[in-house]
Amino acid sequence: MKSSEYDILWPDEGTASLDSGKPNYNAFISGLLSNPSTTREDRERIVALLLKERDKGFVTKEEVLKMIEELVRKRRIPPKPVYNKDLNPKSTADFMSLFDKRDGLKYLTHNYDSSTMTLEKMLNQARSVFVEQAKTISIPKQIWSLIHTFLNGGEWIDFNDEKCNEGYSIQRWMDWSAQNDNMHPITDIGGMEQTIQRFRHTVRIVAPDLETLMKQITKPFEKTFKFDYIHLDKADFYTHVYVIKRRIKEIIKDLVDHHGHKEIQIMYKPGLDGDYHTRKIIITQKGSFSAKGIDEVIERFNSGAGFFAENADKLRGYCNWSVESLWDGQPFRWNILADAATDTKEMIEKDSVAGFAHILTFYYIDNKD
Repeated sequence: MKSSEYDILWPDEGTASLDSGKPNYNAFISGLLSNPSTTREDRERIVALLLKERDKGFVTKEEVLKMIEELVRKRRIPPKPVYNKDLNPKSTADFMSLFDKRDGLKYLTHNYDSSTMTLEKMLNQARSVFVEQAKTISIPKQIWSLIHTFLNGGEWIDFNDEKCNEGYSIQRWMDWSAQNDNMHPITDIGGMEQTIQRFRHTVRIVAPDLETLMKQITKPFEKTFKFDYIHLDKADFYTHVYVIKRRIKEIIKDLVDHHGHKEIQIMYKPGLDGDYHTRKIIITQKGSFSAKGIDEVIERFNSGAGFFAENADKLRGYCNWSVESLWDGQPFRWNILADAATDTKEMIEKDSVAGFAHILTFYYIDNKD
């Protein structure tokens, strides 16, 4: 339908705005029905409601407008995602693998590979998949919010800490695609393509992004500390890059503030864990160890106080997190965030402890189609 098809609903309307107290119903309804976030089913329901109530004369135009607003309000209330204390990074990997699936969220960041695909079809599919999967897979609320905002409108923050109000809810994107043979907005090089790339690099660390991000984080400390970067340019996995960048920044800051040793190594190490690929970021302050016993540190953590408790709460669901050190001379790995069957503390070989080391383990499913 086009907006001109709605003009017969109430042909006597003036040009007043909603804010003036005398609504321009045709303008409001036309804008609502042409909005990409209004589904085809909702458009049909709204038109049917308007025609039925107008013809029967049971209600005033103001009352019909309230009915429409209530319908749209319910339609746009975001489905509650599943996030709680039981968040785990493997579930997050399951969810983020949708970005590699044609019947998932792939076309949010990739061009179509089908000549019959249109932007409206793609968005209807993506929104449906997103809603249904968010109901069943436990994910961090920041990931849910980022994807929801990019799909349905609002402000989001990209991997480079910059705000963005663009996304698939913008009518201009729909109009451009319709006027260009249903082409994907990603083909608008230098325009919408740039926004899509910003989003892509916010939901995925793409080689060589990790090295660039780490150098941004460590730059303020380079005059005093020596940083050694190992294989960071090879990292590739899905996550919420803005969130992880902030958490790693806090880890680096804690090392810099509380430990005197000047050499810090940051390493990327891929591996396997059953059906999942692991992506480890290991941050080691060489020759630095904890003067406190591990039980004392864990007790403080369990009380909810201190850096470790705060950072663990922010990392939960994104990755597992372990710390290796000599704790008052004793070599232990403290598994702060880990799979349920993993012990909180594990004794390790003393010779394997090169310093105070943070190990962040992300998970990735390689099932591209």
